[in-house]
Amino acid sequence: MENLSPCVHINKKQGEKLRKLLIKLEILDKSKLIKVEGDFIHFAILKKLESTEKSEILKDFNSAQFTESIFKLKVKSEQSKFLDDLAEYFDQNELKFIPKSFDIIGKIAILEIPNEIHSKEKLLAKLLLDRNKSLESVFAKSGKVNGEFRIRELKFLAGINNTLTIHKEHGCRYELDIKKVYFSPRLGTEHARIADMTNSNEIVLDMFAGTGPFSILIAKRKGAKVYSIDKNKNAVKFLKKNVILNKVENIVVPILGDAKKIILESLESKFDRIIMNLPLESFNYLPVACKALKPKGGIIHFYHFQTKSDTYEKIETKLRNEIKKHKRTISNLKFRRVKSTAPHEWQICVDIEIEQI
Repeated sequence: MENLSPCVHINKKQGEKLRKLLIKLEILDKSKLIKVEGDFIHFAILKKLESTEKSEILKDFNSAQFTESIFKLKVKSEQSKFLDDLAEYFDQNELKFIPKSFDIIGKIAILEIPNEIHSKEKLLAKLLLDRNKSLESVFAKSGKVNGEFRIRELKFLAGINNTLTIHKEHGCRYELDIKKVYFSPRLGTEHARIADMTNSNEIVLDMFAGTGPFSILIAKRKGAKVYSIDKNKNAVKFLKKNVILNKVENIVVPILGDAKKIILESLESKFDRIIMNLPLESFNYLPVACKALKPKGGIIHFYHFQTKSDTYEKIETKLRNEIKKHKRTISNLKFRRVKSTAPHEWQICVDIEIEQI
């Protein structure tokens, strides 16, 4: 008997917009074919949604319906082939816990292994390597992203025990060590979005630059001058290498140090646009970000972790109050959910246009 999959369906006229939202929310089941019945289109999703997740969809698509249906797997998709392989080694109950997706950084795959299949993690990693010839190494997450430098603990599973790689994204190359620096391939769309918003005549500050995925792409696409700060000496070491690797030596300025100290010492009143991708500490750094903007104002891309109780209204009120303390005012702001980070928690970006009072 074929299995029912959770799904969302809507009138065909709204289908493409809904599909893009499901991709953005990282819940579209890409292993299954889209199904059309009459005037309605059905999209398989990866899980049954909580009420808050349904609300996120319904605010833009109030006629969307949440149900279950039978979907065909995409013909000869890599996912379906991989699942066929796994069926030989995992029983039906275990197959339910196979990760539906995983991070790929360069030639390294990073899996999140549920406890239910922990005893077979190395087998899963080996099968993944066998199916994906472009991969050289498989690691498992063994802890949360934590610490001052946002480093995740990793466990080697299969392939070559090497954490150094080169990741390619939007025509740029980034050399990095996944055990020494923070890097998220799930932010690729966000890197491109910010680069596309930037104008060539702007001066940009990347306050928590890491290995340079925001800074270098902005420099490559727009030619805007970017000052790129990070406290992690390993991140700045790779940032300097990546600046040369991507031929933006005269555009991106790597700086080692704490953004607060660097700005107060030498970078006040200088920038048209500021990127603040440090969600846990962003409010603590907001006062100094206001000092770094040009007197006439500018744009801050403010990243933050939103919980279920942390509404957009609450976040906006706090932002307006904090920015007002520095003789600035918000002329416009826009919220965007970037990715899910845990149940009922999201990384968001607030694009804030700021003026002087």
